[in-house]
Amino acid sequence: MAGRPSVIDPLSFFTIDRGTASMAAALIAPVDGRFRLLAASAMPASVELETVLADLVARVRSVEPSWLPIADRWPSWIRLEVATAVPSRVVCAAGSRSRGAGLAGAFAGAGWDVDVRSVAGRPGRPLPLSQACLDRTVDVLVVAAGDPPSSDERAGLQELITMLGPVAVRRDDLPVVLAGGAAAYEHAFPPGRVTRAPAPRPVEGRSGTPLHAFAAELIGRRAAVRAPPDGHAAYRASIASLASLLGRPVDAVDIGRSSGSRVSAAPDGPVGWMTRADGALVPLAGLDDDAQIEGILHWGPLASDDPDLRDRVRELAMHPWRDTSDIGTRLRATALRAASTRLAQHWLRSARSDAGSDERRLDGDVLVVSGGALAAVPVGIAAAALLDAFRRPGMLRMVWDHARILAPLGAIATETDRRRLLADLMDDALIPLGSALVLADGRPSRKLPMVSFEGALTADGMTVTAGSLMALDLPPGLVARAALRDRAPLSFRRRPRPATSDAWGGLAGLMVDGRPVPLRLPEGGAARRALFEDWERPFWPAAAAPAGAG
Repeated sequence: MAGRPSVIDPLSFFTIDRGTASMAAALIAPVDGRFRLLAASAMPASVELETVLADLVARVRSVEPSWLPIADRWPSWIRLEVATAVPSRVVCAAGSRSRGAGLAGAFAGAGWDVDVRSVAGRPGRPLPLSQACLDRTVDVLVVAAGDPPSSDERAGLQELITMLGPVAVRRDDLPVVLAGGAAAYEHAFPPGRVTRAPAPRPVEGRSGTPLHAFAAELIGRRAAVRAPPDGHAAYRASIASLASLLGRPVDAVDIGRSSGSRVSAAPDGPVGWMTRADGALVPLAGLDDDAQIEGILHWGPLASDDPDLRDRVRELAMHPWRDTSDIGTRLRATALRAASTRLAQHWLRSARSDAGSDERRLDGDVLVVSGGALAAVPVGIAAAALLDAFRRPGMLRMVWDHARILAPLGAIATETDRRRLLADLMDDALIPLGSALVLADGRPSRKLPMVSFEGALTADGMTVTAGSLMALDLPPGLVARAALRDRAPLSFRRRPRPATSDAWGGLAGLMVDGRPVPLRLPEGGAARRALFEDWERPFWPAAAAPAGAG
């Protein structure tokens, strides 16, 4: 049963996360008074679900039959199911370029695929805009202006309405959204097909603005026509519950085949989020654009001018898990780093430009990573790739939603039930990837501090080379305390650096990062590729054993 049921007897249930390329399913049941994750699988989206669920039950029964006393009734068990779809396409037009940029940012940040033929301001070339509206793959037309329109918007808005009104008549299935002052021209469009929306701000992208909230709600309305619930919205709810449960800020990133999301939540509620089509592992909109393909290859050790590699990136977009060769794995790692970087850059650009953004700290010290993009990348490489994008001075702990249960749990309507399940399942569902100690603080002239470790690692006065990335062996379950000692006079410090911090072990161990914040790369292709090769080398499974701290 898809939807948002409560957990009732029998207490065994399934979670199902349907993506556009893969599907993840898990079996959860009470064991010794708490819910446990008993089995999980990920497979191509085309695989028959009933076969997968039957396999999960059979695997558990073969190990410990007493955990599922009524296993024969599994087809009737509750299924917490969510799905993500290929982003809907939208044409955005506005009376001025600045207003159009805000309009496109609001819809792009809510998960829409903004048609590249959209015109941000006055239609100097009306034909591409008309063609975009007549394209049957376009789902919605949005026209926007200030409320009221500024003097420089009025002429452009009148020109747009004169052109787009007849086009909307020809597309009898095209909904129209009029934002802000454009609502005054509702009479120019077919009756019954117009929805009003708030005016766009000059800078949009993250949550917190009325138009961004409207764009997200519009996706929800379209998803409500089909079941199951939207996975992105459910994921946000789950991350907010997790931050409240932990009592600390949490960052989360979910990267899949068709889109990518970032969520930042504080203990008292959501802080911000964005979902973007270009946050996908390989954006489908860039398949015909060599510049975008080269932009992906820019973030890895492989040559961006190799035509064969470009074709393999396109194949990666269509069939993400087919190529299991060494080159295919390296391409997936490169695409993961590029997608993470795009999400981070959009987030930072929106936060810096929007004077009305929330002033609370948006960087948590826990990073939750989810999505099908991690399924076929070595965990150490995935952790290093995510660190390249979501980096800040200090200690960062990374955990992996390996069974993709966070989004399905977010579909539970009752917050109390959701937190209870998260509390029980946290150790099973969130695998520790490791920790990262980022030593640089954005000031190139400052020397890196010396590091000492106590606990599971022991080292006294370890010097970290600027620009290096080290891997220390710190397995899951172990904790080390890191102490920093500056080599610059404390009297010149602008802000105190934490003297000590705990590093939690994980599959990737502890990463000690002496590279600049933000990450700066050489312009030359050969030098850039050599850097990535050097940074990735400790994390490949075939590499030598990780460096230790003596």
